Amino acid sequence: MCRAKFEETGLPASYGTMFRFLFSGSGIWAMLLVAATAVVYKSFWGAWSVWDVLAVLAFFVFRGVVEWGIHAWLYHARPLPLIGYELKTETHEQHIEHHRRPESLSRLLITHKGVLVLSLAVFVAFLILFRSINAAATMVLGFIVVGVMIEVLHLICHCNIPH
Repeated sequence: MCRAKFEETGLPASYGTMFRFLFSGSGIWAMLLVAATAVVYKSFWGAWSVWDVLAVLAFFVFRGVVEWGIHAWLYHARPLPLIGYELKTETHEQHIEHHRRPESLSRLLITHKGVLVLSLAVFVAFLILFRSINAAATMVLGFIVVGVMIEVLHLICHCNIPH
């Protein structure tokens, strides 16, 4: 079922239609591609360790802070700490439109562009911090795991599904 069909029929009213809507967008596919890339890299050229599990768990434990940071600085373009720069991007504009019309499905899901830009930013930041592609790949994987969870929970909140 295409995205336009969901717009015509209203918000998804079952988990089946909700997941069909989720997979009609490009963001979830980009998240899966980024996660697969990190897993393939770590499996063939990097290394897995208990630290990988702990890093992904840390992203999960601190997901509220991560979600708040993304929401405040990327989606609402609040000035970045210390430098004061505002990230007024297409993602910011889409999110403001989402607040204006929360019932509209057209601005509900993150796009592949948003996923790829955020994933690259996480990768570069942790590459600089840890000086390790292996560690940066783990951090991107943790970020994506949390991103998928946030995307699904956000979608459930906007659907006509009994919670």
